[in-house]
Amino acid sequence: MTNKKMEIDSEVFELLGIGPFNLGLAALSEPIDGFNCFLLDAKTSFDWHPDMLLKSSSLYNPFMSDLVTIAALLNTDHEDKTLISALIMASGLPAKEWLSRYLNLYLSPLLPAFFAYELVFMPHGENLILVLDEYVPVKILMKDIGEEVAVLNGAKPLPEDVKRLAVSLEEEMKLNYILLDIFDCIFRYLAPLLDEQTSVSESQFWELVADNVRDYQAQHPHLAAKFVQYDLFKDSFVRTCLNRIQLNNNQQMIDLADREKNLRFAGGIDNPLAAFRQSHAFKRPMLDSAEPKTR
Repeated sequence: MTNKKMEIDSEVFELLGIGPFNLGLAALSEPIDGFNCFLLDAKTSFDWHPDMLLKSSSLYNPFMSDLVTIAALLNTDHEDKTLISALIMASGLPAKEWLSRYLNLYLSPLLPAFFAYELVFMPHGENLILVLDEYVPVKILMKDIGEEVAVLNGAKPLPEDVKRLAVSLEEEMKLNYILLDIFDCIFRYLAPLLDEQTSVSESQFWELVADNVRDYQAQHPHLAAKFVQYDLFKDSFVRTCLNRIQLNNNQQMIDLADREKNLRFAGGIDNPLAAFRQSHAFKRPMLDSAEPKTR
């Protein structure tokens, strides 16, 4: 809609159609001193992009929510200021609390998926959308993961329509869906930026990660055997070179029928959580001393 000018009581206003093309402009105009505008729309009720949605669908988030990818949190501006540090500052929350909320949304759901269901994803930065309310993390959305979901070495047969998700991997490689995809590909880059631009040091960030793991494991002692078998606090893990996989075959990064055959390795990586093994690693509950012992 072409902007028009009108005069009311000698004041000049800009008329803006509030449809999709001018909504952003209307929002940006609000804080401009000396600029007055009417926001007009031909419809009497809100109807956001009606022709772009299925008739039975609805918006999952308020249309004015702030959405950023996990990868975008690492972006820096022309002054080398990161987006995540700016969001933390704007939220008004202490940095540790903001990061704890972020970890509760990002890491916490992936732990039960792995330990309870042997279900894994490839939760890299551009596939996860962080939803913010007043700059505070409130939700995470996952997208574009259809070919990156797998059930690892599942003991139970899957229904025919999802049978292709069943994947057999060497036991050592299974935990890399967390240690590599999250700890190495995301947190390894996030930690030093937080150290430089917030009050949270690298060690404190990894302690928050360890806290998150410890709290989940403490709440699910029935999975004790898996916590020991797949130790998130072990000293190191295998380095899988994702870029080398892509360069080896730029048409299909992973052969879904045999996911291991494309993998490329380059030594090992020290696990930052190993420093917290004594204080945070899962410990089996001790038998009550009054309880009779079986032979």
